[in-house]
Amino acid sequence: MFEYFKTLKRLSKLEEEYEDLNRQWKKMQLEWEDTYDKLRTVVMRVAKRAQRVDAAQPEGASQTLEEPAPEAGSLYPNLTPAQAVAQARILARRARMRQ
Repeated sequence: MFEYFKTLKRLSKLEEEYEDLNRQWKKMQLEWEDTYDKLRTVVMRVAKRAQRVDAAQPEGASQTLEEPAPEAGSLYPNLTPAQAVAQARILARRARMRQ
């Protein structure tokens, strides 16, 4: 008889734990959906901004501007040469966007 009550107690405890886990799972899903929506919104804003910058460039301007490669250790001492070139392009694009 006592085994029956122990079993009921264990079963009720398992049901409570299952419900808690289920609630936590649903909460995590909602948080992820919210985060995904925010990320998607930010990506769309960046894409629109890039389109506006590209559209604002005059037709005669070349799309592939050749920036001089910075000398190793001059502007970006902690970057590899490829990273330094990429950083120079990023900074040049930011400068164009501010104009």
